[in-house]
Amino acid sequence: MLGEFLSAAHMVYLSKQTLRFIQMLEQEFSPSDSSVSLLMNKMLGYFSDNYMDTTLTVASAAAHFHMSPQQLARDFKKLVGVSPSNYLMQIRLDRAKQLLLDTSMSNEQIAAHVGFGNVKRLYRALQSSDGISPGLFRKNRGTIISDTDTDRAWRMFQNRTSC
Repeated sequence: MLGEFLSAAHMVYLSKQTLRFIQMLEQEFSPSDSSVSLLMNKMLGYFSDNYMDTTLTVASAAAHFHMSPQQLARDFKKLVGVSPSNYLMQIRLDRAKQLLLDTSMSNEQIAAHVGFGNVKRLYRALQSSDGISPGLFRKNRGTIISDTDTDRAWRMFQNRTSC
């Protein structure tokens, strides 16, 4: 019945298109891709669950997943779009910012809680990403401030830590 409706040329065309579609589906959902995706989801979860650990590094994550640090870094960046160390830093920064705004925890407590280990590392990370100190971030409720305020805060911090 369908053969009567379509010409032989249309049947060949539909057969080729169907075959192409099946091949595309096989490539898109191949077992190797799904296992890589599953591994990446496990890695993302591992970083999210363990970001508070100051000893968490690309090397320790690679050891956890039984792969070399180079392989983890290469695959992670290829699939996620950022390096694993940058991903971990962003998780820590996002959590620190949330705690700065939502709690009365000290900067030292926040730094320890989110995996920076000490306030100096938190300060440098926040200064590098947002150009602002933790104290000014909290005071200004996360809004961007002028460079002169940032420079003044940076000098004060350097003077405090050099003593």
